[in-house]
This record gives sequence, C-alpha cells and structure tokens, in this order.
Amino acid sequence: MFRLPEIIHGPVDDELRRKRYYLEYLLPFIRPSIIAELGCGSGFVAECVEQRLTEGMIIGVDRDAGRLASLKSIPATHALCGDIRTACLRDESVDTALIISTLHEVYSESGKDGIANALSSAARALKYGGRLILYDRVRSGPRRVMIDFTDPDLRIRFDRFFRDFNMRDIEYIEEGSKILSDIDDAFEFIEKFALETGNGWYDKLGETDLFFSQQEYAVACLKAGLKIVNGIIWKEQRGTPEELIDRMIIDVNYSRSWIGLVVEKVAPTELDAPSG
Repeated sequence: MFRLPEIIHGPVDDELRRKRYYLEYLLPFIRPSIIAELGCGSGFVAECVEQRLTEGMIIGVDRDAGRLASLKSIPATHALCGDIRTACLRDESVDTALIISTLHEVYSESGKDGIANALSSAARALKYGGRLILYDRVRSGPRRVMIDFTDPDLRIRFDRFFRDFNMRDIEYIEEGSKILSDIDDAFEFIEKFALETGNGWYDKLGETDLFFSQQEYAVACLKAGLKIVNGIIWKEQRGTPEELIDRMIIDVNYSRSWIGLVVEKVAPTELDAPSG
C-alpha cells in the first residue's frame, strides 16, 4: 500500500497562513526556469514562487480573466487565460508546473475525468525530467466511525446530507441512536454541513474537498506518465467543533488532511505501479 510520511499539527484557522506554511516544504522542489501555475487564481502562490525565483519566469494560467489581472503586479509573471483541463501550454515547454488547491474544484465540476485531463495536460506541458507539484485535500479512509447524535435536530440534518449530497453516494448503518459512517463522509458533514444554514447548504451540495486517497493520487499520476519522487501528508488535529460538543459524540478525533506531492515526467519504462 502506497504510504506517505505524516506531519501532525494543531488547528490553523487562516487559510493563507496554512497554505504558506505548506508551500515552504514544497517550493524548494521547483526547477527553474519556466514555471507554470495551473489554476493560479489571483496569484498568491505565484507571488510566493516569485520571491524565491532567481531566474526564469512564471506563467499563471486561469480561466477567469478577471482574477488574472492581479498578476500584473508580480514581477517575471505572465498571465494566460485557459482551462487547465485542456492543452493550454506548448508541449514540453515547462520545467515546473504547480497545481495548488485546485484539483478539488476540478473534481467537483468534472469528476475523475476532469482530474485525468488536468494531469495529462500538465504532463504534456512538462519537459522530460520536469516536475509537477500538487497540493490539495486528501481522504483519510476507508474506515468506519461511530457517531451518536445526542441532538435529534442534528441527526435530521445528517439524514438530509445523506439524501442531498451530489458528489458521491453516502452510506451508513444505523445502530439505535448511533450510526456507522465512512470517516470522510463524517468529516465532510462536520466541516461543511453540520452548522451550515441558509443558502450555504445548497451551495456546498455540488462540491467536495475530499475526493482522492493517497493511493488514488498515485494511480492518477501514474496514468498521466508522472512518477512520485517526494510527498507528505499534513494532518491538522482539530477535535469536535465547540458548537457541536453537546450535540454529537464521535469515536475519532475530527481532523483535516492535506497532501503535498512532487512528481516528475519520466519515460514510460521508468514508471512503477503503486502497490496495493
């Protein structure tokens, strides 16, 4: 079974501070001189890269032209409007590509096919020996956890999540007042739906942060012609949110996990299938 080392730390509530912390591990693996950030948004990652760059250039690719406008303020950075699931860069023109906090959006919109297209597009753009750096959420399972809903209204809310969530089938087993659920389904419910009210509930039904396990990332990279050379899991131990402590009991410590991967484009004969 493919396994990466883990770093466990306490909760970080500022998303940009967390991302900057994780990038400190990943950015030293960049190879200059042509760097492309795929799904760059307004340029937070491109700016972090530019601060380390001593030569070369950065290409920021995003399909939202409005967000690309902010790249003008980052030296040595050029904007390209395009969809990362398509061949928007010349073949074998890039030394390093980055896809940071974007694959979950691709998956939510176009599933595994979208992920495959994005990775294949990045692989085509890379020179042989070039690197792709990935960062996103990662599933913890498969594992069953027990939840006891001491608040009947929260149990009704879980049943609604089970019925309405569009991104995958949610399954659970009832044992009296308790349920046995997949750990990632339980965590997604706690993170996004347990406390959500109003229109936010409906906005989140068509998106997921938890789409691939470590093994699924490895297989997807392999299929795109990319070999993993380094990687890590960051596990943020949070505990049950204070607002839910008196409303539910769960038999594991609620946490959130991110994956960082460094993969290289290699000749097909150099690819090794992940075990397991």
